[in-house]
Amino acid sequence: MIGHATCSQHTGQYCVKLDSMGLLAGDRSMFHVVKHDSPFQRVRFSEPRRRGMALPSNEEFLARLTMEVTQRFARITGLTAIAIPIDLPGSATTLAPESLPEHPACVEFAGSDRCRQSAAAHLDELRRRPEIHWHRCPNAKYCAFVPVMWRGRCLAACKLVCADSIRAEDFAHHVELLDVLADNFLASETEFLSCVFPDDDGRRGGNGGSTRITQREARERASHPRVREALEYAGQHLSDPTMTVAGIARALDMNATYLAHLFAQQVAVRLSRYIATRRVELAEHLLSTTNWQIKRVAYESGHSNADWFSQVFRAHTGMTPREFRRRTRLA
Repeated sequence: MIGHATCSQHTGQYCVKLDSMGLLAGDRSMFHVVKHDSPFQRVRFSEPRRRGMALPSNEEFLARLTMEVTQRFARITGLTAIAIPIDLPGSATTLAPESLPEHPACVEFAGSDRCRQSAAAHLDELRRRPEIHWHRCPNAKYCAFVPVMWRGRCLAACKLVCADSIRAEDFAHHVELLDVLADNFLASETEFLSCVFPDDDGRRGGNGGSTRITQREARERASHPRVREALEYAGQHLSDPTMTVAGIARALDMNATYLAHLFAQQVAVRLSRYIATRRVELAEHLLSTTNWQIKRVAYESGHSNADWFSQVFRAHTGMTPREFRRRTRLA
């Protein structure tokens, strides 16, 4: 977002302050000046005069994805995930197993038939259904791909690999956490992504790829009676740590895969993501209005493990539960 600008009388240049990006100097012809009631002036870049400016690139996209998703994931969990380009506009990268970067946990198996077959299976899944998927590979590793979607296009994926000594339930939790961070990235980098990957007609605006949605929006979008039932059931059982998509489907006497597909089709967000977001919202409310211990807040908001709750909460809000409580009390 462009901030204020002042004119330098000595150099004939404008200095433009970009939020958290320092100062950028440029010739006056590169900007439109917009006057307003302030001792400063606001400016907008003139699209036809951008030729002298370096626009963001695929490389910068991958660098930001790495910094804001995989590196943050490592700080929270101590685990390693990597960003993999999948379908970047104008990129020479192809969806071929041998083109994928190796995860550090897979280096010893690099080039083996098993790894090529596993990578091919993941890529095939991303072609058919760009959704989160994971499995236990023949090399005794749990391997997951979290797609990064923008306007229906799978630009990249975050790959997580762990030894199979970890519990499958814990690995699934880590995959969910990685997905939350990827969604946060899409929500916070809308302007950047619009610049790097404009619409097909060249426009740089439009809706992004974030799947965040409020409870009210979900209810307004849900026209199918079974989806409305699922929303009602989820709302009534948020505090139950055992509530899952499969559990909701059993309670409604439905096939879990069909329910998940129907919910995503109508609400534009996965049912599992909707449940996770609502639980964090409930935790925020409890942290703000009660003096309960963090462990109790975790349990009452549907998280069976306090450590896992802290990781999820931090991924959603950027703060630990204690930091959130302290800031809301100070406010």
